[in-house]
Amino acid sequence: MSGRAWPDTPIDLQAARHPGELQAEKFMLFGAIPACLLLLVYTVASLGLLLVVAGLFAAFYFAVEWMMLAYFRGHGMLVGPTQYPEIDAMADNFSRRLGVERPEVYVVQQSLWNAFAAKTVGSRIIVLYSGAVDALMLGGEPEDLGFLVGHEMGHHACGHLDWKYRLVRLGGWIPFLGMYHRRAMELSCDRVALACVADSDVALRGLLSMTVGITMVARTNLAAALEQWKAARRQIGVTVLTFYSPYPPHLERVQSVVTASEQWGIAPPRTLSGSATQPEASPVPARPVPPPPQVDPVLPPPDAPSPHLEATAPQGEFQPR
Repeated sequence: MSGRAWPDTPIDLQAARHPGELQAEKFMLFGAIPACLLLLVYTVASLGLLLVVAGLFAAFYFAVEWMMLAYFRGHGMLVGPTQYPEIDAMADNFSRRLGVERPEVYVVQQSLWNAFAAKTVGSRIIVLYSGAVDALMLGGEPEDLGFLVGHEMGHHACGHLDWKYRLVRLGGWIPFLGMYHRRAMELSCDRVALACVADSDVALRGLLSMTVGITMVARTNLAAALEQWKAARRQIGVTVLTFYSPYPPHLERVQSVVTASEQWGIAPPRTLSGSATQPEASPVPARPVPPPPQVDPVLPPPDAPSPHLEATAPQGEFQPR
């Protein structure tokens, strides 16, 4: 397995985040004000009983987080300099350039194509499921894990796991706003991952392997996929389904990464078929094949035995040659 030298330039996090997330965050904070006032009224009216309930809920939540962290530390494989050094190097590089504390990264046996980031008991962690790791590693080099690690690192860098966002989520009572905010958060992390790897090929291979499987990535026509999303996004069914989902459609994520790579001047993908930006190969004229030389047949002398009259071995016997 070969390593890769990742860029060293710091990442402008505010520029990397999706504009829709920043707009939705403002509305969510505005919606959180009446929610906080309502909780205050309930606290006073219940003579502090609401605080007791909140304290019990916080204790239960802390216990669940503590057990989850213990599970991954005992059942997963911790990434380090001597354990999957390629993943360790990209985690160090991405966290340093994003200006965030380096999380603990674990690889866990799970057949799902998934990964997640969490902040448990004060510890930042990233968990990579083996289903995603196996798919990306079978399709190429360890660098193909860069987009997956960068996306989860983006959740830590953008503060999605901090107490501030738990306050922001109180504004999720506004219809469809909470789901839109969640989708925008995912698009932000995709853009952060693109900034981390600084390579549209690595980013799109990560997204497309989640969409069609790693064996079909190289056969995927990127231009056709973008045209498909351009037509699908206008359909009412796709729009309604997206409104109720906390995750954006995969094709929207592909479009978002392509748009960001064009805005940031990142080279277009080279390994995907049908890319609109991929130059066409110039046709090479076929070289004429000369006819075979004419050779006069050589006839055996009249007394020579026929070459076709050879002794054959009985079936089942081995004849050394």
